[in-house]
Amino acid sequence: MSEVIRLNRALDRLTAKEKTILAQTADGGDTLMSDKFSSLLSKLRKQYPLLSDLIDNVDIIDRREQGMDGTGRKLEWQEAHDDRYDKHVMEIFDPALKGTELDQAVLGELLHSAHKYVPEYSQMREQLKSELSNSDVDNLIGIYEQSGDNRSFDKWFDISGLDAFIRGHAVGQWPDNKYTDGQKKLIDKMMGSLKGKTDMDSAGGGGIHEIGKGAMRRAAAKNFGKPLM
Repeated sequence: MSEVIRLNRALDRLTAKEKTILAQTADGGDTLMSDKFSSLLSKLRKQYPLLSDLIDNVDIIDRREQGMDGTGRKLEWQEAHDDRYDKHVMEIFDPALKGTELDQAVLGELLHSAHKYVPEYSQMREQLKSELSNSDVDNLIGIYEQSGDNRSFDKWFDISGLDAFIRGHAVGQWPDNKYTDGQKKLIDKMMGSLKGKTDMDSAGGGGIHEIGKGAMRRAAAKNFGKPLM
């Protein structure tokens, strides 16, 4: 499925009230969609200051009351590339996403576009590609085939798959044994770059991506390969 079609379908899901809010936002009005997430987004801005511009360019639509659709996706991320609406759109479908798990999921979705806002992160993201083993690629091909995505694997990998691999470790969505020590170290350094740190030894812990990682990894071991976005 092309990114344009995906975005159009997301826009088609909007209620009349939501469309009014989007129109207000496009005209310079307040972003009312994300008000209920303002505390989380404020926390993310503080912990990951280099993501501030990205966070300011995202609207979050809470669809947990309607639940997940047939794809089983918990969240949906749409790039801002359509003149109908010039902000990124994050939709949240899974009613079970609450508290720390919701915080982690939102941060993980933001990583889809982090490389477009933070050059150092983008450089390390490219470096990570060379760190992938044949087994890593096979796992990603399996996830791609299970998703039923109409894009080529190469395009899916560049837009979705690689970022899923990154966030799998960054926010504990994938089992720890899916990564080599070198991959984990590089991804940790990537997350540090979003804090404005270049040396992970001095970056310190305590960011959202470290909170509750153990519990999330235990859940990830049971749910590996299931779609999140």
